Amino acid sequence: MTEITFNNFEDLKSEIRRLCVDGTPKTPLKLCGIKLTSNSEEIEIMDTSLEFFINRYHGVNYYNLEFLGLEKTTSSFNEIQKLLSDNKIRNKQDWDTYPSIYLLHDESDGFFGKIQISDKDCLKINFSQYNDKLMTVLEILLKKYCANNKHKTTLAEHVLNIIAKDQIDIYEETDCKYEEGFWDIALSNNCGFTYFYDKPKENHYLNFRGFYLGNNSNDFMEKIKDIFGGDLEVKLKSSTRLGSDVADEICINFKGEDNIFESQDDFKINFKSTDFFAIVSRDEQKLIDNPKIKQFIEHLLKLQKIKLGIPESPPTMQGIGFAIGLINEFAFPVDILKEQIQSILINLGHQTDNIQLLDMDNITSIDSSKVNIISNISSTDDIESVGNKTDNKAMFIACGLEHDLASVSKQKIVKEFKTRIQRDTNNPKEFDYRNIGQNLATNEKLKKLRENINKCYHQADFFLTYESDKNSKLSKYKMKQQLKRFFNLLHGFPFATPTKDEYAMHMAFSSALRSSDLSRQVGAIITTSNGDILATGANDIPKSGGGLYRSHLNEENGSIYDDALGRDYMRGFDSNAIEKNLLIDNIYDALEDYVDVSKVEAIKLAIANSKLKDITEYGRVVHAEMDALMACARGHVSSDGAILYCTTFPCHNCAKHIIAAGIKRVVYIEPYAKSKALPFHFDSVVDEESNPIEELIKSKLPTQLQKKVSFESFVGVGPHLFRQLFKMRDGSRKDKNGLIKSWKPQLIDL
Repeated sequence: MTEITFNNFEDLKSEIRRLCVDGTPKTPLKLCGIKLTSNSEEIEIMDTSLEFFINRYHGVNYYNLEFLGLEKTTSSFNEIQKLLSDNKIRNKQDWDTYPSIYLLHDESDGFFGKIQISDKDCLKINFSQYNDKLMTVLEILLKKYCANNKHKTTLAEHVLNIIAKDQIDIYEETDCKYEEGFWDIALSNNCGFTYFYDKPKENHYLNFRGFYLGNNSNDFMEKIKDIFGGDLEVKLKSSTRLGSDVADEICINFKGEDNIFESQDDFKINFKSTDFFAIVSRDEQKLIDNPKIKQFIEHLLKLQKIKLGIPESPPTMQGIGFAIGLINEFAFPVDILKEQIQSILINLGHQTDNIQLLDMDNITSIDSSKVNIISNISSTDDIESVGNKTDNKAMFIACGLEHDLASVSKQKIVKEFKTRIQRDTNNPKEFDYRNIGQNLATNEKLKKLRENINKCYHQADFFLTYESDKNSKLSKYKMKQQLKRFFNLLHGFPFATPTKDEYAMHMAFSSALRSSDLSRQVGAIITTSNGDILATGANDIPKSGGGLYRSHLNEENGSIYDDALGRDYMRGFDSNAIEKNLLIDNIYDALEDYVDVSKVEAIKLAIANSKLKDITEYGRVVHAEMDALMACARGHVSSDGAILYCTTFPCHNCAKHIIAAGIKRVVYIEPYAKSKALPFHFDSVVDEESNPIEELIKSKLPTQLQKKVSFESFVGVGPHLFRQLFKMRDGSRKDKNGLIKSWKPQLIDL
C-alpha cells in the first residue's frame, strides 16, 4: 500500500469520496500542511496519519476513517459529543454496540455515520455511504485533536535522530507534541532536551536537563574544551555563583574552517548549574550544521547511558540459556510483552536466533541452550512443568492488569447499568451498585482461570502491571521500562537500588516468616510516605501484655522454645476449623427432622462446601495488618496518611480497620478470594482504578465521596530474588582510581 500525502483539505475529501466509490480495501492517508480555519484563526495540520479501510458486515460495505496514534485518553465520549454539539452536529451515544456515537441527520432521517473509540489507539469514523457531513465531522476532529501536533522543527528532528542512533528510548507521549517556538524531548523523569525560541532576543535555546558535567564552571569549561577539541576559544563572560538567578555565560569562539558563527554573540552556553544548561544561538540551523554540536550531544548521551540503564557495547551472549515464564491474566497483551522482552534481550547482547517465543498451551519441550519466553502460565502445575523441562534457572514474571477483568466485560456491565440509570429517574439500586464488583465476573470459565492464576501469582520473581488504557503509547513505554530494569538487574547492572515499594514488600515478606499460623504466613509493614518503617506485623496468636507470641531463647542452656499452650500448634488444633465443624453439625441438627437420614454425610459436605467455608470469625490469630496497626497504637505512632504493605490482599475485617486508621494506600501481592473488602467498602476503597459504575452515577450519589484508600497490586522485583539482584558484586561499581566503571551485561549466577 502506498501512502498518499495531502496538503489540501479539498483534495483529501475528493480522495475519500473516490476510495468509497472504487471500493478500495485499505489506503493510508498522510496529512501534511493542511490549513483549516477555527474561530477566525488559521490552523495548520501537520504530520497526522489516517487510514481508510472497508469491512463487510451482513453483505454491506462499511467504510472507516481511522486516526492512527491518537491517544484514547484524549478522546472521551463526553468531550467528543460536546465538540459535535457545539458545531451543530446532532449526535447521541449508542449503548447497544458500545462504544460509539451516532451522527444524526435529524430524528426522522436517522443517522449518517458513527464515531467509535476502538481497542486501538485511535478514533474511527464509520459509515455505510459517503456523505459531505462526514467531512465536516472529520474537519472538526482534526481541528481539535491535531492542531497541536505541529511539524517538528529541523532541530527536533536532528536531536531525535541522534537519540535513535544511540538506541535510547524517548520518555512519555508528550515528547512528540510540538508547538510553535517550543518542544520537549524527555529521556527520563529528570533528563532530556527542551527547545524554545525567545522572540524579543531572537535567540534559540537548546536546554539540557539532568546532564551532569562537573562541579563548577571551571570543570564545565574544561569538559567543553575536551569535547570540542582545540579549535575553539572558551571564555567565562560573567562570574556569578553556581545556582544563582543570573546564569553564567560561557562564550565559545570557534576557529578553523568549520567555524560558521560570525561572532561570539552568535553562539554561547548559559548555565545555572551543571545539570541544567543551554546552548544559545541566533540561528537554529547553525546548531544543526555545526558538527561539533552533534559531537557534544552524542558525548552527553554517552555519559547518560549508565543513568538510563543502557549497556556500553554489550558482549555477544550466544548459547546462554534460561527460561522466563509469564503468569499473565487472560486479557493481558502478552504478544506485546514478548516482543518487548525479546527487544530488551537483543540490546543486552543475546542473539535473535537464540530466543524462543513459546506458549504454555502448546509447548512440548524447552531447549535449555536458548532463552525461552513462555506465556500463558496459569497454574502451579504450569510453574512446576516449566521448571522440570529446563536444566537452567526458570524465572517468572507476574503480569497483571490495572483492573480485575477484561475491558470488554467492564464495558458490558457499564452499558447495562447505564441503560438502567437512564430508565430510572430515582437513585440507582444500592444492591446493584454494592455488588457490581462481583457482577463483573459473569463468565465461569474466566472466573475459574482467574482463580488458578491467583493461586500461583505470588510465586513470581517480578511483578508488573499494564494500565487500563491498554493501548496508549505511555502504557507500553512504562511496561517496557519496568521490564528493562528487571532484565538489566538480571544481567548485573550495578547501580539500581530498590524502590520504596520493593524494600517495604521485602520487609513484609521477612516479617511473615515470624508467623506460626497453621494456614498461611502473612506479613505487613506500615511506612511513612517517604518509606520509613513505622511498624511491622505478622499473623499469629495475641499474648497478654501486648503483641503476639514469639519464640524465646533460654539463655541458660541455649534452647529455643515457645510458650506452652500459646500458639495453635502447641494446642494441637485450629479453633476456626473446629468451630466451623460444630456449626455444620448444629445446622444439620436443626434440619434433621426435614432431611433424609441416609444422606447425613452428603448434606454435611454440601454445607461445608458452601460459603460457610470462607468464615474466619473463630480464628485466634491476629492478622498481620492488625498486628502492624496495634504496634502503631502501642508505640504512640500515628498511622494517619501512612502506607501499608501486606503480602496478601486484606480481608474485609482488616480492611475496615485500615480505613478507620487513616491508611491512604495499601500495596499487596497475593490475591485473597475470601475478602469482601471491595464490595463492602466501595465508598472508601478503590482497587487500582475508579469503579466505572461509580463514575456513571456520581451525580446521583447522595453525598460527595471522600478521597478513597487505594488498594494496589505490587510492581517491581519480588522478595524471592530481592537479595540476588540488589547485592553489590565485587568491583562492579568503580575502578581502582575511584572512577565509575562502564557496565557490560553478563547474566548473574542465580
